[in-house]
Order: sequence, then C-alpha cells, then structure tokens
Amino acid sequence: MTIEKENDRAVNFSRRAFVVGAFQAGILAVLGGRLAWLQTVEGNRYKTLAENNRINLKMMAPARGQIVDRFGVPFAVNNQNFRVLVIPEQTDDLEQSLRQLQTLIKLDDKQIEKVLKLAKRTPSYTPLEVADDLSWEEVATVEVNMPDLPAMSIDVGEVRHYPFADATAHLIGYVGAASKKDQEGDKDPLLTLPNFQVGKSGIEKTFDSDLRGTAGSSQVEVNVVGREVRELRNIQSHEGKRVVLSIDAELQRFAQQRMVADRSASAVVMDVHTGEIYALASYPAFDPNYFTGGISH
Repeated sequence: MTIEKENDRAVNFSRRAFVVGAFQAGILAVLGGRLAWLQTVEGNRYKTLAENNRINLKMMAPARGQIVDRFGVPFAVNNQNFRVLVIPEQTDDLEQSLRQLQTLIKLDDKQIEKVLKLAKRTPSYTPLEVADDLSWEEVATVEVNMPDLPAMSIDVGEVRHYPFADATAHLIGYVGAASKKDQEGDKDPLLTLPNFQVGKSGIEKTFDSDLRGTAGSSQVEVNVVGREVRELRNIQSHEGKRVVLSIDAELQRFAQQRMVADRSASAVVMDVHTGEIYALASYPAFDPNYFTGGISH
C-alpha cells in the first residue's frame, strides 16, 4: 500500500507540474507573440513616437532698438503684439486646424489660404503666423481651447510704432517682414523667423544691423504631439542698439506742419557751425504705421 500511495503521489505531482508548466508556457507564448507583434508590425510606429519625444531648439527674436531724437524723444518704439502661430508638422490636417481656430477668433478665408500657401513653400517645422494683434479676450479664448487646436500656440511679439507718424516718415522710414530677397542677401538666421521685421527705408534700413539685436535661444523638451514638456535651457536675446539722432522732434513736427498747406515741399534745418541736422521734412508724406503690419492691412 505504501508503494502504491507513493506512486499515486508521483503521478499527481507530475500532472500538476505539467499543468503549471503548460500554463507558464502559454503565458510566455502570449507575451512572446505580443513582443513579436510590437517589434515587427508596430515597430515603425513606436520608433517614430520615440524620435518625436526629443529636444527642440527655438530661436528667440530680440527686441528692435529704439530710434530717438537728440533729447531722447522716441521716433520709433515697440508695442506688444499677441499672435497665433502654427507649426504645420505637428498637425495631420493643417486646414482643419485653421478652420477650428476660425470658429474662435476673427479669421477670414483669405488668411487661411495665405497660411496654406506659405506652408507649402516653407519647411514644415517652421512656425507660421496665422493671426496677429489679438485682444486679451481672443488670447484667453485660444488658450482655453488649446487642447483642440493641434500645432497652435500663442506668441507675444512686438510691432513697430511711429509716434510722429507722417512727420518723420521720410526720415525714419519703416520696417516690414523680411522677404525672400532679404533672406538671400542676408544669411542672418533671424530673418527666417515668422514675419521678422527688417528696415525697408530711411534710418530703419540704414541702421538695420544695429537696430536688429542678437537672437536668443530656448531648449525645450517636447512630447510626441509636439507639446512642450519643460524648458531645459534659456539664453536671453539682446535688444538692438538705441540710435540717437541730431533731430529735434518738436522742430521736426513744426516744419512738417508748416508744409501741409503746400502741394509739394521739403525743408532742412541745420546748424551751420556744427553741421547737425535739426529737422528734415518733406511733403506729401505718409503714415509708416500702415506698413508695419503689411500692406494688405
């Protein structure tokens, strides 16, 4: 009887061991199959996701330097400008994203078409300006709906403003977005930033390199959908130089106002002893503030 009991125990143990071993083998087979599936079928997808979880380097535009008269009265300053940017590579359907934004802020079809055309001829990783000069209400609306706006972000930029308007138009000139021709003639990477402004005429153009400043940079970690996770490093940009002219602002304004009655006139007020120019006016004139946001505005 003892031998039979021992044999029965051995048989039962073997059966249990076989069942446990089969169960473990089944689990290993399932895990192995899953790993094989992830490696062979889903491998490219997860590789792409891993590569997209990386560090991005963003260039930070500097503030443009001021232009002032001999007493420090400003001729050209920078006003704060809130705008919406989009990075085409971070959305599967750029037009759909723009249409979604259109339901939240004032954005006409021509602006959307302009962005779509621009996206076709610029690198997909380059931020494009969609709308600018946003109000606080519009900024808040976009920020609240940001999860539903892939590739969109709010950026705080600056827009050039000329307090004396037409009184200094011919002298100070104006700025505008860097054109393709500007980029070909100047290899400064700042000119590749969305709507980065350069001097187009007058003092703005003559002293453009001094007024432009030096770019900063920001290293940020982004997740697979392109959203910033954290900032790793920040190098501040340096504002452009302050250009001081020999012009007297009030004398300049007075000279311009005196010529309004004439159809065409110009005037120069100069110190004959030092050669300094106190006023340099011309009429007819124009308001350079209309050019800073683009001619279409």
